[in-house]
Amino acid sequence: MSHVTGVSPGRMLGRRQLVVALAFVMVCLVTMPASATAFSDSFNRSAGALGSPWTTANSTWGVRSNRAKVLTAQYAAGIGYAVRPFVSTNFTVSADITLSPTYRRANAGLTLLFVSHANNIYCKIEVTPGNPNGLMSIGRRRGGVTTSLLAKIRNTGFMNGRTYKVACGRTGNVIRMTVGTLSITYTLTADDIAAFGSATNVGLRCHSTSDEDDGLSTYDNFSAVT
Repeated sequence: MSHVTGVSPGRMLGRRQLVVALAFVMVCLVTMPASATAFSDSFNRSAGALGSPWTTANSTWGVRSNRAKVLTAQYAAGIGYAVRPFVSTNFTVSADITLSPTYRRANAGLTLLFVSHANNIYCKIEVTPGNPNGLMSIGRRRGGVTTSLLAKIRNTGFMNGRTYKVACGRTGNVIRMTVGTLSITYTLTADDIAAFGSATNVGLRCHSTSDEDDGLSTYDNFSAVT
């Protein structure tokens, strides 16, 4: 009488169940969405250029005292950007923005749907001669033409030298900006969508002219999340 050595049917079933369970876990790991945070930068590094993957437009930017800041701007245009690619057209970008301590000389914000210096959406906060009691607004550059007050709140109480958490995001065709408990929205038009609706670059924005930002506003804890 022959004798076959091996695993009993019960143990074989157990192993089969284990294989099925492991296969299920692998499928879950493959299909599970990645962490919501796609990109963040605390700028906690030595003074120098922003570095990859950041690129700049119409200005030069760098890291100083563990914060990002504009170093020079082409004042004829006055608007400078530092941007990086993102992974989606629906997202929220945010940063801790410290307004320039110089009296009424702060205009800083974030850009999204960035195609170029001439085509993008932005969210800004400012304390300037034109808005001495503070302003937050959603604006755009389209075809090189600036429309800065698509949505706005005046007299926000922002102050030079203070730090504010600024967030600006897109859901569908709605752009929402929040600063603390303040919130405004703007709905993209068909012309907006044609100009920059499919863009995924996001980043920092500064408006540096003789009566706007003096280059002393800084940016910290930048993040972009889906």
